[in-house]
Amino acid sequence: MKSTQILLTGVATLLLASCGESFDTKANPKTSEDSFSYAVGVSVGQTLKRQGLDKLAYGSFIRGIQEGLAKDSGYILSNEKMEAVRKNYITSLQNKRMKTLQEDTKKMLDGIAKEKGVSLLPSKGYYKVGKVGSGPTPQSFDTVECRYVFKTGKGEVLVDNTKDPVPFRGPLKSLNLPPLEEAFMKTSAGGTFTLYVSNEMNPVLARSARNFDESFGVSVFEVQLISVKAGLPEKQPTK
Repeated sequence: MKSTQILLTGVATLLLASCGESFDTKANPKTSEDSFSYAVGVSVGQTLKRQGLDKLAYGSFIRGIQEGLAKDSGYILSNEKMEAVRKNYITSLQNKRMKTLQEDTKKMLDGIAKEKGVSLLPSKGYYKVGKVGSGPTPQSFDTVECRYVFKTGKGEVLVDNTKDPVPFRGPLKSLNLPPLEEAFMKTSAGGTFTLYVSNEMNPVLARSARNFDESFGVSVFEVQLISVKAGLPEKQPTK
């Protein structure tokens, strides 16, 4: 992961022997063209990073940009070959990286499982009791009111409802995240809990992940259950 940073910050000039041009990678944008070019570069870098890539062969990359701007055909690779290369290269890197990410997530969750007060839920989430509440405990058909913090396993806060004007309020079954629903159903109003879940095992989290790495990471929910409003259980179909 550090190779890209070292290349960009440690090398002042990228020399392309094929065209004899040099590029100062440390200069700040001065013109509108500079700014536009930088913005395009950042966008490309962010897109590649989201797919799990962390480096490129920069000489070939810039040559490709130059020839893509200058030509309509006659590239050193055919369009069919380029499409296959893009797909296969990304897939191969993602498969290798996926194994490392899965191992890291398993190691983290195994460590959490050993902490005091942590229990494994049927849906494979890890539930940790904080403060024990004294109010009612919600069922799947009830409505809950709560404050929560949603963050990554690395501690980056993604959503902090504790800073919002009003708490979250909604039907428990509408959360569409089984481990979170189960965690609520183990907590009484006035209580708090922390929930750790694998994003890979919960499609709603994997789909909403900002990048490839996060889709195989851990999500953490820190919740304060304020109140429970009783609902009505769904009627069972008559046989």
